Amino acid sequence: MLSMYINPSNKHLLSADCKGQIHHWSLNGNSGWQFNQTPYTGHSASVEDIQWQPLSDFTFSSVSVDKSIKVFDVRGGYKPQLTIENAHDNDINVMSWSRKDPNFILTGGDDCALKIWDTRSMMAGNKKHT
Repeated sequence: MLSMYINPSNKHLLSADCKGQIHHWSLNGNSGWQFNQTPYTGHSASVEDIQWQPLSDFTFSSVSVDKSIKVFDVRGGYKPQLTIENAHDNDINVMSWSRKDPNFILTGGDDCALKIWDTRSMMAGNKKHT
């Protein structure tokens, strides 16, 4: 499965693949999209969904068949800034950042569960969800 998501300012695009790699594309003036050859890594299986944080040109999150949630900052290198391993019992298929409060991420997986994650708790290393 190939996932793609454009950020709110329409200047950055993410694409992800079955190998667990995520690529960042930047709008390069009138010449089109510039592809960054170095992938963002951290997932060990197919990335099922990726999304930019609604208020940021730099922060995005991804979910995967490997049951993890990763949060990246494009200014901070190619490894995740935050990770929750085994966030679901099975594959995580979808995720969405809250448009009302961008601290929250909703995930849904093959375990028939919907979970809400507070990125502030993720930063503290906690696995809290509701």
